[in-house]
Amino acid sequence: MNGLGPGGESWFAAHGWKTTFRAWDDLVAPYGRPGAMGGGPAVGHVVAVRE
Repeated sequence: MNGLGPGGESWFAAHGWKTTFRAWDDLVAPYGRPGAMGGGPAVGHVVAVRE
C-alpha cells in the first residue's frame, strides 16, 4: 500500500499543515485523460501548505 493512509490529514494538521485533496478524476478531466483505474474517489493528489 502506498500513500498517506487514512490518518494522513490528521498527521499534517497536528504538525501545522493545512491539506487540500483533489481527486484524480478531477485533475485529469480538463486534459481528456481517463479517470482512476480501480481506485475510485480516494485516488488523487494532496497539497499540504505549512501554516
